[in-house]
Amino acid sequence: MCEEISRLREKINKIDLKILSLLSKRRLVSLDIAEIKITLNKPIRDEKREQELITYLISEGKKLELDEYYIIALFKIILEDSRIIQQRYIQQDKIPDIIRIAFLGPKGSYSYLAAKNYIRNIHNKIEWYSYNNFIDVIQSIEKEKTDWGILPLENTSSGLINEVHNLLQKFNIFIRGEVNLSINHCILTTIPTNLDKIKFICSHYQPFQQCSQFLSQFPQWIYKYYDSTSAAMKAVADVNNPHMAAIGSEESASLYNLKVIKKDIANKKDNITRFVVITRYTSKVSNQVAIPMKTTILIFITNYFISSLLDIIQELFISKIVITRLELIPIYEDNKNGKVLFVDLEENLYSLKMQKILKNIRKKDLNIKILGSYPIANILD
Repeated sequence: MCEEISRLREKINKIDLKILSLLSKRRLVSLDIAEIKITLNKPIRDEKREQELITYLISEGKKLELDEYYIIALFKIILEDSRIIQQRYIQQDKIPDIIRIAFLGPKGSYSYLAAKNYIRNIHNKIEWYSYNNFIDVIQSIEKEKTDWGILPLENTSSGLINEVHNLLQKFNIFIRGEVNLSINHCILTTIPTNLDKIKFICSHYQPFQQCSQFLSQFPQWIYKYYDSTSAAMKAVADVNNPHMAAIGSEESASLYNLKVIKKDIANKKDNITRFVVITRYTSKVSNQVAIPMKTTILIFITNYFISSLLDIIQELFISKIVITRLELIPIYEDNKNGKVLFVDLEENLYSLKMQKILKNIRKKDLNIKILGSYPIANILD
């Protein structure tokens, strides 16, 4: 009987190898399609084509007695992989064989989960580098200790992460991509317990802000602040005190053998954090390629005149470019007066429209820092 199982398993192994070979061939054909899309200036994603393909495959799969949901789940992954490799080919994105990624850690933090989300279809070798604060993440990029870094930029509940915005002004780094991560804050403990038995609650300062309404129900809890949610979870696991809890993600609780006591404790149901992926260099996507792009720029208004600000805003609106963010933030250096206009535009940096806007802004003798031009996260995430 055991010999028969071994024989059948070997048969399955051979079939699996054929599947892998076919997937590889499918990728090569996808790259051929990418070349044609460059010539025709066509978008990466063709939703009509994807739906027609899935419908056809479901019909053919039924003839082979394959479940509809199985086919949909399988080809959703395959189609997503095709979109990603086509996008990277069109971007001419040079990715090193070994990618060193810096994040606010240890593993299990929301930054770590966002990075995992970003690289989920990258098949290069990944090396993870955990840091205790944002400035160390950035400096690891500057000093070439790592290749990419992940930073939280803003949250739908608590707003801007001011420290990160300050650092983006100061350091010579660039944005190569973004990730929108749905945040599900949970109360985590070492053993199942009641909320009224908790005495100490541990987390990064951001979750405390994002969950303030829930936490207000327990004024007796003593707050303990940590450099990251994962550091807080690790501390709770190490201390192993039944009266001590952490705020963290359900996905990461298992890393520290913690139990979920209460889910979804954020002030807002749709609690989403936007993360940006940073590098030492700018990436360029030809304007001849129809990839939905976002460009992020900082405009330094050191001699703060309201007329200059209004002129810039008017220029942006006249251009008919979609503005997804337009916000004044303080200048990082304490010895300078003025503001910085943080702008996100749904436009390729190298389009004629965008270049005209930048030219007109520079005529006003304003200092501009271009943080990056990169694919919009919602396309893939």
